[in-house]
Amino acid sequence: MAKEEELKDVKRKLENLQKQVDRIESDSGKKDSSSKKVVKKEVKSVTSSDNRRHLRTLIILIVIVLVIDVLSLLFYFGADLSDLFTTNIGNDSDIIDDVNGNDNGLKCEDGTPFNSCSEDKPYYCYQGQLVKKAVDCGCPLGKSRDFQNCK
Repeated sequence: MAKEEELKDVKRKLENLQKQVDRIESDSGKKDSSSKKVVKKEVKSVTSSDNRRHLRTLIILIVIVLVIDVLSLLFYFGADLSDLFTTNIGNDSDIIDDVNGNDNGLKCEDGTPFNSCSEDKPYYCYQGQLVKKAVDCGCPLGKSRDFQNCK
């Protein structure tokens, strides 16, 4: 609404300027180049400020659309972003693998050895916790994979 009113205001200003030019031309009987130049400068200043304002508005709208697109893609694919926002401040000294990749007999709460899939799909034993990892562990029969979850 505000943009439409601004456009109407600019159009009115341009019409008034054009009327002034026409009046000056009719009064003098010939074209007065100096007054015409002044009017042209005013018209250019009005249109250039509008162009900058419209460009800024367009850029803001493009950025908003891109942010919405990224968020919708994240929600669509069901990305689990909880790992991005959690910190591991605890002591991980009990999770030590030797050179051969041995887990030293450490297991998750359901008895699944570290770094392996649980019997209860799609869970994977990672650092003592069961995490959903349907891409690597698969889904139970009758369910389909949806990123790291099963449906």
